Amino acid sequence: NMEECLTNAFIASQRQRDGELRGIWFFRSSPTDWDEVMRRLKAHGLNAIFVRVGRGGNVIYKSEYLPSDAWVRKLKHDEVQRAIETAHRYGIQFHAWRVCFHMGSAPEWYRRRLRRQGRLVQGYNGRWGRWANPNDPRNRELEVNVIRELVEKYDVDGVHLDYIRFPEVPHYHYDYSERSRKWFEAATGMHLMKFPDDALWTFYRLAYDDWQRNNVTELVRRIYKSVKEIKPWVKVSAAVWPNPRYHYATIKQDWLRWAREGILDFVVPMNYTASNERLMRYTAEQICAVGGSIPIAIGLGVWLLDKPKQLVQQVATVRELGADGFVLFSYNVATLEEFLSALSRSATAKATYPGYESPNVKFAVRDAVARRDAPYAAVVGQRVVLNVTVNAQHAYRVPVVQWQAALQLVDKNETLITQLGTLSHAQPQWHGTFAVRNGWQRPVVQGTCKLADGNIRSFVRRGPWIEGMREEAFNEMIATQRPPVFDATHSLTRVGIYADGAMAHCIMEALKRNAGNIQMALVGRIEPSFLHTIDCLIIPPFKDMTALTFEHASFLRHWVKRGKRVILLGHAVGYGIYPALFPEVGRGIKRVNNAALRTSLLYLPFDEQMLSEHPLLEHKRGKVSGIIIRAPIDAHILARFVPDESHAKRQGGQPAIVGKAFGKGYVVLCGVTYDINAWQDSDAPAKLLNALIQHAIDEAPVKRDSARRELTLWHITCAFLQWLQRALPFGKNA
Repeated sequence: NMEECLTNAFIASQRQRDGELRGIWFFRSSPTDWDEVMRRLKAHGLNAIFVRVGRGGNVIYKSEYLPSDAWVRKLKHDEVQRAIETAHRYGIQFHAWRVCFHMGSAPEWYRRRLRRQGRLVQGYNGRWGRWANPNDPRNRELEVNVIRELVEKYDVDGVHLDYIRFPEVPHYHYDYSERSRKWFEAATGMHLMKFPDDALWTFYRLAYDDWQRNNVTELVRRIYKSVKEIKPWVKVSAAVWPNPRYHYATIKQDWLRWAREGILDFVVPMNYTASNERLMRYTAEQICAVGGSIPIAIGLGVWLLDKPKQLVQQVATVRELGADGFVLFSYNVATLEEFLSALSRSATAKATYPGYESPNVKFAVRDAVARRDAPYAAVVGQRVVLNVTVNAQHAYRVPVVQWQAALQLVDKNETLITQLGTLSHAQPQWHGTFAVRNGWQRPVVQGTCKLADGNIRSFVRRGPWIEGMREEAFNEMIATQRPPVFDATHSLTRVGIYADGAMAHCIMEALKRNAGNIQMALVGRIEPSFLHTIDCLIIPPFKDMTALTFEHASFLRHWVKRGKRVILLGHAVGYGIYPALFPEVGRGIKRVNNAALRTSLLYLPFDEQMLSEHPLLEHKRGKVSGIIIRAPIDAHILARFVPDESHAKRQGGQPAIVGKAFGKGYVVLCGVTYDINAWQDSDAPAKLLNALIQHAIDEAPVKRDSARRELTLWHITCAFLQWLQRALPFGKNA
């Protein structure tokens, strides 16, 4: 039929590609016919297998450090050794897949031992989890030793780290043991008066989470160094969660840092989805964020797909976006043969080498604007500076005698735009400029290496994407990356909206339609130079949690104390993964959903006198009624700050919006979250926000103009001190 013909034509039309990882994850708890496995992979054009050789507390080989699985102890042969030998016989690269920390499959006696030793994670409620605590130096040392043992014992092509993070089930709130508290305080010099509350519900959470994240990063760094000391050619990779800006906060996994620091040889984000649209969004953001620092292959969830055509489409998608390959999850899918057959009809019909098997190439772009999870940006026709450095040492098992390569500029189809230059072992660096074309383009180094054994190896390394933009679009984009500019001839309230907050642009447009006596601008950063002209800052929930650091939170609190106003919206009040930046005012404790909107009810640390004087609250019969949002929304009632007592009673008397003086400034916590349709189609959200802005301006102890003068002087002083530090001879050491 027609549909089948179109499907066959689509599958057959896929282009060939060189320098691409084509891998698959494999796990099994019984002896395996490795000849059958490797023959199958070879026949379908795959070139790498990731075999799970162990988890947190058990392995499938004889180990000095961890117990072996029961089925392994019965064998007369080494299952891992047999798998490696067979893989190499078929030309398949073997990566030892290690699941770190997770103790779900560990023997019960081993888990009990770790618990007695205090080495498992503890939640905020004191309950133990089935996960080794990454904060514990003993657990990190164990992971390093297990990897060292693998690399010393076996002829692996790579080690692949999984679960290299904190747990996510039954919740994200780990680790809050007393041991971790002591280690944190010793490492940072900070003292948490109320633990774990300070580390969970206040802005100190940012410092605590950062310390936990650094413990995981330090482990990756140690593993990488250990592997390279033993066998420099063995590749170190990691399977990581797909959203590095969000999962940075939830599971404390900072894999973008690992990539940029070069403590991984390649990375595999697990973009498991049946939605091609979601796959495109994840993959494009990841590739742009990595920026060519290391190769990136995309994990595809075959078990989620209904038809082989979907997998072919997903492979085509990640290729078009510029990934260095893909890894399929997993070999255990019952219908795998149908999917692999569809790929090998065209997409993987021609064998190739993995993209990570190459010299190390460093790309550096200048005179273009770096953007979050998007290509570098430049105006069409602008000349951009590019530096490329190639290091072929330890690229392969056998030393490289000489190499040569072409430096090319290619488009999204990897079609040559122009030849930029050449590189070689005699000239490993290239420095020059090129004129940016319209659309996406990237530098690529493609060449050959001659090895000491006489073999010739081809290689390709793909650099960062650069987008050529029309001048008008470029100027609009760049506006949020510069401090906001207001009309100095007007005395209107200057309101900034944090540009990287959820729906920031919708909020901006809604306020424009319902503008009161205010000037507005999007604010790209929470830094002195961006905020010193602003009277009131609106912060929706952060989309990029890496942008919210302890230093940023400390500055924001100081900024408000000096006489400014801040309005935090939705979860930014301090709910879920968002810390309470102003715990003295309140934090989110519960989410209430109804047909019109989502509400975070707030916990208030107020005493009786404070309640009676609070301008946004009514104190009745010992309970806070506050502003409780109803559906459908009554903007008039909200604007007058009249509480709905019946709704307040149903919700236990907790408010959804509160405000309180903070130093010389004022803080409003608005636990109301409108969806995008409400901001676009209704005036109610903007009217509420305008009313809150006016309230914050009126109620702040220091009036707007006085605070503006004081903050300007403070900003000038900070700028002068920074200049002085750079200018004086001892500046760098001061």
